[in-house]
Amino acid sequence: MDEAEQDYAANLTGLPIALSDRITRPDAQEIVDVDTSPAWCVCEMPEGDFPRVRVFGDFEVMVRYVGKLERSEVSVWIFYGVPVSVTQVDAHGSRYIFTSRTEAFKLPFVTAEEVISVDRTSVSHLRIQEDGWLGDPSLTKSAVNSYYVHDTPRDDEFGPSGDDDDGDMMKSSGT
Repeated sequence: MDEAEQDYAANLTGLPIALSDRITRPDAQEIVDVDTSPAWCVCEMPEGDFPRVRVFGDFEVMVRYVGKLERSEVSVWIFYGVPVSVTQVDAHGSRYIFTSRTEAFKLPFVTAEEVISVDRTSVSHLRIQEDGWLGDPSLTKSAVNSYYVHDTPRDDEFGPSGDDDDGDMMKSSGT
């Protein structure tokens, strides 16, 4: 176990059994199916903040949402497709792209490095890099909990869901 896992285990053993049984263990995360159905997507780039991807199952809902952004300090790119998630860096400095329920791909750091497919279960413990930032992690602090907002839940994200002020479904990976 690495140091973080040792700290987690030590803290967990210090809790009463009634409480420790209620805690979801990171290694017990269930992998759910990745929805590969295309949807209407809006990549929203607010002035001075990271881009966000909003996914809409209905064209009219998407059009109305973009209409509400008129005169806002924001740029948008609209596309029809399937957003693909990138993980945060693992302990070895690697990132992965989740493409299906069973497969992920390691991002190569140099052109000569081979693109490697791995079993998704081996990297399912990694969190999604919701803001898409690949630079210095200390520069990703934001005032909002989630960057990707969906009117239907994305099942390649792990964490609680709720509604934002527009009634769209939000999925948060707990960052």
